[in-house]
Amino acid sequence: MKKETRIAIGVGIILVCLLVLGLTLKGSVVPYITVSELKSGDYMGKYIQVNGTVVEGSVEWHPKDVLLIFRLTDGKETVNVSYNGSIPNNFQEGKMVVVGGTYEDGLFKADEILVKCPSKYAGEVE
Repeated sequence: MKKETRIAIGVGIILVCLLVLGLTLKGSVVPYITVSELKSGDYMGKYIQVNGTVVEGSVEWHPKDVLLIFRLTDGKETVNVSYNGSIPNNFQEGKMVVVGGTYEDGLFKADEILVKCPSKYAGEVE
């Protein structure tokens, strides 16, 4: 086999691998949006991540059902969130969180909650 033929076959195999990898990764990307984007977009039934702040006075914990209910806001819009599972460490009213799950009939059904920690490197706001 000629050297040029082997190089062409090698390049072809690499291109096919890159194409398959690209298509695989495209399907696994999860949108990361705000509450306002959730309310204004077409996200019904799709798995997404929503960033916001837990509304003061909105947290309800039902230990018998291991159910956490709260409201999430971005300062403009608010959405009701339900989560089946134990309360994450550092979860509090007024804290920034990211919830992952699906939005159906005005309720965001979360299957994960990540509490965002304030950065020690952030500058002071005057």
